[in-house]
Amino acid sequence: AIVLDPNFCLAYVGLADTYLSYIFWGRSSPEEVLEQALTAALKALELDPTEGGTYGALGSISFYRYEKETAINYLEKALEINPSYVAAYDKLAWISIFEGDTDRAVSLFEKILALDPLSTRYLGNIVQSHYYEQDFEKGLLVVNEGLKLFPEDNMLLWTKATILTALKKYDEAIA
Repeated sequence: AIVLDPNFCLAYVGLADTYLSYIFWGRSSPEEVLEQALTAALKALELDPTEGGTYGALGSISFYRYEKETAINYLEKALEINPSYVAAYDKLAWISIFEGDTDRAVSLFEKILALDPLSTRYLGNIVQSHYYEQDFEKGLLVVNEGLKLFPEDNMLLWTKATILTALKKYDEAIA
């Protein structure tokens, strides 16, 4: 898209988000891709300072740099412009988890699922929220409900294994 239209802001947002997804999925370290993500996000900002995704990308970059207040400011700006921008809710939810506010995190992940009901990534994040608050039984209930809809989903199977391991149900987790 950038080759076809070098002034298309959302292409640069998408490029920044792609680099950031490499971090989330463990395909690259933050040191390897954050500068590339930042370059793309700043180009998007230059092209269209009114695009919410730009601020979402900048917030995510700040999140991965452990710049909490800056991340929150960018993410809230992204949502002010685009209240449906799920990536901003996602990073705000993870900040809530790291601050020990798993109730808020679950609420934010549920908002994401209302916007993107077919995303097993965010359903898995709800399960992870319950894991971090050590409510493993609740996490197991949530993941089992998700697996009824998406029985072969890797994210849900992985989160179920994580919860089962916490419950010391190792044979089930391995299976």
